[in-house]
Amino acid sequence: MFSWMFDYPTWVVGLIFALGATAISLGGMFLVRPLFHRWIHGNDKTNEMVSLNIASFSVFYGILLGLVAVGVYANYASAEDIVEREASTLAALYSDTSAMPEPHRAVLMADLRDYAKETIEKDWPSQARNIVPTGGTDRVNKYLTDLTAVHPTVKPDEIAYAEAFGQYEKLVELRSNRLAKVDSGIPDLLWWVLGIGAAFTIGIIWMLDMEIHVHGILTAVLSMFLGIVIFLIADMNKPFRGDVLVGSESYELVYNSLMKAR
Repeated sequence: MFSWMFDYPTWVVGLIFALGATAISLGGMFLVRPLFHRWIHGNDKTNEMVSLNIASFSVFYGILLGLVAVGVYANYASAEDIVEREASTLAALYSDTSAMPEPHRAVLMADLRDYAKETIEKDWPSQARNIVPTGGTDRVNKYLTDLTAVHPTVKPDEIAYAEAFGQYEKLVELRSNRLAKVDSGIPDLLWWVLGIGAAFTIGIIWMLDMEIHVHGILTAVLSMFLGIVIFLIADMNKPFRGDVLVGSESYELVYNSLMKAR
């Protein structure tokens, strides 16, 4: 849901959510206001009852909205942490590989350079289109094939081999964790609940009886805030898409400072 939003600049989509929610809410208010006046405003205590309902409903919906927002941000931060640890592990693996005996060292280090370049140039563009990349898997598999061809005979080579194998397993694990987050996100059912809750919140506001300009301001402020919060959730729901995405800077730093220089 909301996959279309990643094809446009963030500020444009943010305006669409904020102004769109405000326009729809104000339009609905002007449409139903005369009806509510005839149906429910014959009692002097109507506003009091509606206000009590708003307070009760807003607590539950606010808690739900807050938990979803926190959960989405936590998922974004987790993806960022995975990428940083993955790049650090790649750097450690490259360092351990540099201690391997020749001629295997040159082959293995070339494999890692190819993997890093593939990840930067192919993985991130694919992830930005919500596609799980597969090219890097072939690269790490080739490294494993070349690594298993090494048969260390002296103690220093055995230590380097063991360290490299351990870092390789960690790299594969972190890569799998990153790929698992490419197409993950909030379930559609939860989106429906958030949307229905927002509609009910605005609908209850429509029931208040007050001067039309005050009613309009109250409706506009609430609907715009809800639109902005839902936009924030939708934009951060996919950590590898949009303008506010988890980038490949960590990988680029490792490649440019450690691999490309050698």
